[in-house]
Amino acid sequence: MTTRSARNPHPPVSALWKAPRRSLPHHAATLTGALHHAASEYMQRSGRPAKVFFRADDVAMDSALNTAMFEAFIKAGVPLAPALVPAWLNADRWHALLRLTAAAPHLWAWHQHGWRHRNGQQEGKKGEFGSDRHAENKTDDILKGRDKLRRVTGNACCPLFTPPWNRMDGEALTALAAAGFRAVSRSAGAMPPAPPQLTELPVNVDLHTRREAAPHEGWQALTREICAAVSTGWCGIMLHHNRMNGAAAAFLTTLLVFIRDHPHLHVVDVRRYML
Repeated sequence: MTTRSARNPHPPVSALWKAPRRSLPHHAATLTGALHHAASEYMQRSGRPAKVFFRADDVAMDSALNTAMFEAFIKAGVPLAPALVPAWLNADRWHALLRLTAAAPHLWAWHQHGWRHRNGQQEGKKGEFGSDRHAENKTDDILKGRDKLRRVTGNACCPLFTPPWNRMDGEALTALAAAGFRAVSRSAGAMPPAPPQLTELPVNVDLHTRREAAPHEGWQALTREICAAVSTGWCGIMLHHNRMNGAAAAFLTTLLVFIRDHPHLHVVDVRRYML
């Protein structure tokens, strides 16, 4: 992820989505074939299907790319957890999102994505809720975001929090629990561990923000990543609609239908973990 405002919503598209169109069916078939093998192996070992959930970051407004992403989930009937950036959202943008998703209002686990998606670290890895900020400032931003989403969306949001760049420190995690959040979604294995009041809902597959230089390298890495995740029994897939193009949107539809219909994969609605 990169820092940006809602007015500059078009970061680069990763190399794998720039592969020649004639090669895309081959890449997709290779990935789904490997995914079938990984899911079947997990089922044989554990006696239960692997869980899969989908989270979409940096959501704040309607756009052609947002439309393509949401339409893929509506077509497949698969639940999605869209992470809303509070500072980027207003009533008009929220109503546009509601119109966009109105065909399947039950699918969306709307939730909070930080406050304004601004890096607060002086060096090293980026984070909005890291050690370079005072605890009270991090708490204030969590509460400002929570309260704004309540004003704009009413009761639409669930008590899940996704920190920008998938990381936050122990002070911020403690503030989340105190603010009434029930779950946090970060990268798998993120440290420090969440306090016991917060359920961890990690992501371990990055569908769109990829760094491989060549398309074939990107497809190979994505295939390894998603199969490794399924092999653990939990596959959390992170999406960024602003990094999609036509190829990414077409593959997303293929992937959703494949996972939905696979007997050894089970798509979960993360709201069930916050009851």
